[in-house]
Amino acid sequence: MRSQVAIRRSFAQGSQARFIQTTATTYKSPYTAPLSAKLAQVPLHPALPTTALGSELPGDIPALPLHIESLTQRRLNWYSRTMNDDKLSHSEREMLDRAMARVTKKERKPIEFASGEAGPSIERLNFFAAGSEAGGAVMEADDMPGLEAGRIVEVRRSEQSSIGLVLAPVLINGRRRLMLLRSSGEIWPVNANDVQFVMPASLVPKELAASCWSNELIALWSKGEDIGISQSQDEAGIIGADEAQTMTEARRKVAHLLRRIARETERMSSRLSSGSIASGRGGGIEAVFDHFSSKDPEQRSHITSTEVAEYLLNSANPDNDTPHITVRPNTLPAFAAHALLMKRADMFLADDRNMWKTNRFLMRSRAEYERIHRVNKWVEDNDPVFVDFIAKANRAKELLSAGQADQTPEWTDNELDILSILSLGFYETRTTQYLIGNAISASIVKSLGYDLKTPISVAAVMDTMRSIGMIAPADDLRLASLEENTARSMGVNTVAPEVTSWTSSEPTAADAAIDSLRTDSSHRVFVIDDPTAKELDDGIALERVGDNDFWVHVYVADPTRYLARDHPVAVRAMHVGSSLYLPGTSLPLLPKSLGEGELSLGRSKNGQTAMTFSARIDREGNIHDHKVGLKWLKDACVTTYDNVNKALGVAVPETKWPLGRIKGYTQQTTGTHNELTESDVADLAVLRDLADAVRAKRFATAGFEAYVPNSLPTVLGGGDLQPGFFNRAALHRKPSAIPTDLQCALSLPDALGLSSAQRFVGELMVLANRVGAQFCHERNIAVSFRGNAAWKNSSKTAPGYTVEDLLAQRIPNSGDLDHRKILRGQLFTPQSTVSTTALPFWVMGFDKPDHGYIRATSPLRRFDDMLVHWQIKAALAAEAGLAGADPVLDSAAVTSIIDRVEGAQQRVKVTELYSTHYWRAAVIQSRLTGPPSPELEFPDGQVDLSNVKAFVNRNPSPNVGSDILTFEAYVPELGLIASIFTPAARAEDMEVGDEVNVRLDANLTRQLPSPIIAGELV
Repeated sequence: MRSQVAIRRSFAQGSQARFIQTTATTYKSPYTAPLSAKLAQVPLHPALPTTALGSELPGDIPALPLHIESLTQRRLNWYSRTMNDDKLSHSEREMLDRAMARVTKKERKPIEFASGEAGPSIERLNFFAAGSEAGGAVMEADDMPGLEAGRIVEVRRSEQSSIGLVLAPVLINGRRRLMLLRSSGEIWPVNANDVQFVMPASLVPKELAASCWSNELIALWSKGEDIGISQSQDEAGIIGADEAQTMTEARRKVAHLLRRIARETERMSSRLSSGSIASGRGGGIEAVFDHFSSKDPEQRSHITSTEVAEYLLNSANPDNDTPHITVRPNTLPAFAAHALLMKRADMFLADDRNMWKTNRFLMRSRAEYERIHRVNKWVEDNDPVFVDFIAKANRAKELLSAGQADQTPEWTDNELDILSILSLGFYETRTTQYLIGNAISASIVKSLGYDLKTPISVAAVMDTMRSIGMIAPADDLRLASLEENTARSMGVNTVAPEVTSWTSSEPTAADAAIDSLRTDSSHRVFVIDDPTAKELDDGIALERVGDNDFWVHVYVADPTRYLARDHPVAVRAMHVGSSLYLPGTSLPLLPKSLGEGELSLGRSKNGQTAMTFSARIDREGNIHDHKVGLKWLKDACVTTYDNVNKALGVAVPETKWPLGRIKGYTQQTTGTHNELTESDVADLAVLRDLADAVRAKRFATAGFEAYVPNSLPTVLGGGDLQPGFFNRAALHRKPSAIPTDLQCALSLPDALGLSSAQRFVGELMVLANRVGAQFCHERNIAVSFRGNAAWKNSSKTAPGYTVEDLLAQRIPNSGDLDHRKILRGQLFTPQSTVSTTALPFWVMGFDKPDHGYIRATSPLRRFDDMLVHWQIKAALAAEAGLAGADPVLDSAAVTSIIDRVEGAQQRVKVTELYSTHYWRAAVIQSRLTGPPSPELEFPDGQVDLSNVKAFVNRNPSPNVGSDILTFEAYVPELGLIASIFTPAARAEDMEVGDEVNVRLDANLTRQLPSPIIAGELV
């Protein structure tokens, strides 16, 4: 067997000399010596070019001839030429015959096959374990910057990985996906979040990449057919036989390249893994961790795949006379290092957002790494430490169930280690890496008596932790998850630790340097917000110039007066992104003593500083002038939206409780509110009319607004939340009593009228942001400009629902339109983007390429607003020639900040949505599984969940391996989205916007791992 393998290997390497040597060694014969000499004169077919290790993959590989001789054919051609050599003796020919019989593959009988008989591959089923889109409404989309068509990328999900060529971005049932061609020929619809590594754009010639795809093939995918493995006639029927053949040839070339990359990556990975720590040469991933992890056992650090590759390649040859190897990002060595790091989640965790951009890994602390392996060994060996923990945990469950929390024992340090690893089963849920903590958590949960027939999931981990008094019923752990996300983000980017308090009342030196630019405010400033608002960012004021001439001033809070850009509070705020609002709690961007205290407009007794954004407007909404300034504010009138609506004679929006209201519940108001005088009401009426006129101008030629009422969960009781739950040092030493007073309900606000205080104040904030954008654009100041391109009709857009049709159907002088009409249009809606230069913002009505749009009016709640303030102050100081002020940051510095802030704000947004869905699902499930709580009252009646009206939000789509279709439906009586399951036959004529009746189902509805409210068609 070894001889046969050796001969096969020698042929695979295309090495004539080695084959001769192997043949001579294998067959001990007196003829081998002369035979070797004779064979050396017969040339083999030239071998394919090789790629040098440590270099970028050559871009000319796809240009190789497509029909290269197979390895078997090369062997046979060589054998034929050799056997025809009349110099060989009979015995030599017999020996060659025996050798060729061993190394030549036998001809295989072809198997008849049709694409319709093939199902999805095992790799695809594993990758899309949670289901993937296979049909439905599919349309073309715009390129994602950095993930353009023609890029080779690595994708990871469900602990599976693959590389492929991005063929095209598409929208599948309204969701953005990348069509990915794999080496097997399959085409997968992957999410941009699946992408973990991007290879150089030059790797695949543009012409070759373009030849692999046609947007006309979207028609096949819409039918649920896999265009990657369909028969050629399927594609030929759409794009023509010749183009289909060209496409097939191009895909084969790309498949060859993808397999080549996989082989080269394996070779490079072997090279990076060679050596040992003891020898001082290489040592693989363990050597990287040993060298780069912080010597402080509790301190995390960061590293990139490029740094790892460069370190390992150079440490393998540490001699001084060896030239230093420099590794560039996105090259083969970096990718090989990336693959190695991904395998060791016990040491390295991939960046949780845009990994393909950053290539960064969080390096666990040494203490964390040792704790994972220590607990793993205890569990595997059933160590007495683990046995004692299980006994104590079961005892704690019994005592807590009996209401005897005061008798529960304390956890030892070792047991707290076990609990901290158990908690990882809830927090570390991304499946881009194999997470050893999840396996340990599953073992612990099983040992604590969880039903062995039930798969161990996030829900099992949370149930277990609650049963032993470590998590309160009211805690969905989203706040703790966000805190851990922030901590890890700060670890990745090596910034200062958390600062939660504020003691300084002195301005920064840079801000004090511009005090000469501040002027006293002579305006009556109205600070209008919700009665529960804690951070009051902005106020509005009116200045009359003439009968048809007004200055509208927007005053904005000024946290940057006390915060330098590099202050620990500011640095942490950058990684937090924005304030977080959850049912029952909140997490402010800034320390409460700062954001909810003296800096909130109208809260200071001694006056306060503010930044103003002002526009000179006439009653028709025309803007004639603008300015940005700094003010000393002394007179602020703090009031609420409801008070303003009542004063202006506008109906106050009512709140309904479709599934019951908690008895005795009232909103907690903050601060005191001023009474409005007649003069105040007159000014507010003018401000409202001006806002209406400005809105009409804004939406004259572009943009939509679609207000969709969304229910808000209210959560009372149920214990305290633990923001630091995933921090080992913050875990409770003793199990806590399990509260039984948890109550939750859903409130549903009415739609807001165009002239409501909420709408007109919001419009004036948009005006202020436009003024700030114009100020920055005119001075070429880099800030976070936001925008998107114009909406377009798609191939799915029906007559009467084109962009032009829908613009004409809006409520006059506004952008308001029934959201169902927008959904019916199935329009092409480009993504919003952020840039350091001005962009059009079509959906907001700003379709001209002028000065763009920024956000500047909520600096107490959003970090990018603070960044705008720092930049504007620096520019004002420079224009005035003031010394001691901060300089204006350049575009590169601002871009780096924006990347971090956008990631943080996305985490906050996801956390808020998750928590809202979680508690909505909790309310729905509780109403479906039992009688209403006696703590509830029903002022608005109770919605019948067995037959409720809904509107189709997305086209029904099939799931791989299932004949049941799924679609999203908006339930207006509940103000939420539900997932509805239906047989395909009932959805044949269903369209987006159709009204249907649905029955919500307790068995389909769940809170974990991903909250979902689900049901079926009635």
